Amino acid sequence: MNDLSITVVVLVSAYFFGAIPSGVIIGRLWRGVDIRSYGSGGSGATNVNRTLGPRAGAVVLASDITKGLLVTGVARYLVEADAWLIA
Repeated sequence: MNDLSITVVVLVSAYFFGAIPSGVIIGRLWRGVDIRSYGSGGSGATNVNRTLGPRAGAVVLASDITKGLLVTGVARYLVEADAWLIA
């Protein structure tokens, strides 16, 4: 793969992983609510923590961190050994 292809793959994967609304999913699974209708209206870990409790907030935080790690893993897999550190 050339540099442009790698950049496109990493950016597209970052966009799609980042677009997964962890807080909304956890809110629906745990309590059957749309978390965006409560608290600050956001779907992040802070609003989930305040609304659904610390355990749900920790799960959302962990899933958000995992999404970032997955994109970093894709970049590390596609780029030469040390070049991914630049990102």
